[in-house]
Amino acid sequence: MTLPDPCEGESAGFHMLPAESYQGTLGDPEKIIWSSIRHLCVPEVAHSILVGTHKIQSQKSLKEIIPNIKVYITQASKFYDAAQHATTDTAPLLYYYSFLNLAKVLCEIRQPRFHKRPESYRHGLSWKPSADFLVYMEKETIYATTRGVWHVLLDALEGQPPRVPNPMTFRIKDLFALCPNTTVEYEATYHQPTRLIELIDPDILFGQKNSELEYGDVHEMMIFFFAGYPRWYWAESLAYGNHE
Repeated sequence: MTLPDPCEGESAGFHMLPAESYQGTLGDPEKIIWSSIRHLCVPEVAHSILVGTHKIQSQKSLKEIIPNIKVYITQASKFYDAAQHATTDTAPLLYYYSFLNLAKVLCEIRQPRFHKRPESYRHGLSWKPSADFLVYMEKETIYATTRGVWHVLLDALEGQPPRVPNPMTFRIKDLFALCPNTTVEYEATYHQPTRLIELIDPDILFGQKNSELEYGDVHEMMIFFFAGYPRWYWAESLAYGNHE
């Protein structure tokens, strides 16, 4: 693929990648992150963040959300700690349940009383094992089915109910092709490169041809960069700057 020459123009001050940090620490980054997450279990801290960051003013909602946040984060933390000491054949399931509980935290914040809704007891995903293979990575699929936690999480992230067919099929191969954290494993398993493009110092410039994307060094395909966000995200980012 031949790329055009770099664009010229005035920077919009918007970047699609997080700013690179050169800060270091002697501590364990994962422990530092989990310490911050567990800090939300303190009622006063949770109250401050819910009011200040999420703009929740209803005292009734706050009284319901805060104890449920503590339950979900405690469960997520215990699953994560267990996964750290588990073998490779069991750790992924424990990690899944850890992040499932973290997803419930955001669902509860965006939709108080989520814990009383039917979706809180369903994942919304299913898998049909093969009768001939333990896991056939080349053709393995999962299905988005009846509304569950992951549907409500998508509601919370997009600000509107997602129009997801029931069922909707996803190939494991296609999902892993968009995951930047497992590129080595993906290429070793499927013997092909991922569908990622690494953008170095991406920027949006305003010049004679309206707004254009400027690409730096391109190493791999990064289709998820554009497919992974809804249209409103890009529209607001272009209009108002980077999302926090």
